[in-house]
Amino acid sequence: MPIGSVIFEVIKNKKALGYLELFLKLYFENYASSIV
Repeated sequence: MPIGSVIFEVIKNKKALGYLELFLKLYFENYASSIV
């Protein structure tokens, strides 16, 4: 899959990207707190 169409899909799916961003944020917060 060419990188251009990947970027296009990401732009097209801004809502999905928002959920992914939220998931990653929560994941990394949990990961960071488990290290400490």
